[in-house]
Amino acid sequence: MQWRKSYVGKSRNPLEVKSRQTSCNSTIRQARSLFAGVLTYTIEGLLLPKPKPFEIPVELKHASRKKGDHPLFFSAANTKYSSKIDAKQLLRKASDDLEPKNPAAFLAMLLALGAGLRRGEIDSLCWHQIDTQEGVISMEVTEKAGLKTKSSEGVVEIDEKLAGILQGYKASTKAKASDYVIEPEVISSKGTGPKVWGQHYRANATFDTLTAWLRANGVTAKKPLHELRKELGSLITQEHGIHAASQMLRHSSIQVTANHYVAKKSRTTVSVGSWLTPDEVIPIPEETPTATSEKNAIEDKATIPAPKANCLPFDEPIGSVTNSSAGSDPCQPS
Repeated sequence: MQWRKSYVGKSRNPLEVKSRQTSCNSTIRQARSLFAGVLTYTIEGLLLPKPKPFEIPVELKHASRKKGDHPLFFSAANTKYSSKIDAKQLLRKASDDLEPKNPAAFLAMLLALGAGLRRGEIDSLCWHQIDTQEGVISMEVTEKAGLKTKSSEGVVEIDEKLAGILQGYKASTKAKASDYVIEPEVISSKGTGPKVWGQHYRANATFDTLTAWLRANGVTAKKPLHELRKELGSLITQEHGIHAASQMLRHSSIQVTANHYVAKKSRTTVSVGSWLTPDEVIPIPEETPTATSEKNAIEDKATIPAPKANCLPFDEPIGSVTNSSAGSDPCQPS
């Protein structure tokens, strides 16, 4: 397969080599499917050479097993998700920067990060599918769109504050139950809008705006919007376990979740240092506080207001960062 070597050989760095090898594997897999037995038998009078295109001869299969190399595919790349973003900080920045200028793009981000919806699911989502009272989103086949797979059908739970934000958007836009949640932009800049190839989306201009913002704010993944879905999977795994994450993301198997959507979010250590006696431990020197610094610390402590009830500044749900829709901040001093 000379074209594989030529295509991968054009790579400029190791990361591009990995990307091009994955693209080669996908292209060959798709090409082989065109000559699958079921398809070829349904076309009357179709004559194919033997062996069929992309079919691996038996002797080559045995040789590849001994060498450990596949004659058609490159070795599978490690596709396990590795988290590189701070979801809370990113959402708060989007609330400040993105929401005032493009509320539709911010809403799409909330649905991706807060509910784990795919781009196509966000694009076709209608208001009648969102029950803000129960805090659930029903992913189902509708008159307007289907679903990616059978396992994609189900009920997605969202937190109470996110449900409140969605209800606020619906009320502010006076949307009907049959309306789309994300309405496409009326005027799109050059280069946005529906594509002439591949998957078509109604609100492609909105997705372009969100993608550009995510990339400008440190989300370097090839599919920044889908990265938010993966991040949610990791956060749920950390709090509720991988089985809950697999159900939330509506995967066909838990293996899909483990291989592609879960990143390690907590430190895994053993307190080996605590096994040592004090004589064997070299302490880290601490800065001795001066009289002035102690006085400043006392004064600073005196000026900090007492927290109010139900104020959880570090553990609030995803939907609680939007001030404009959620009301006044209970954590701000009166």
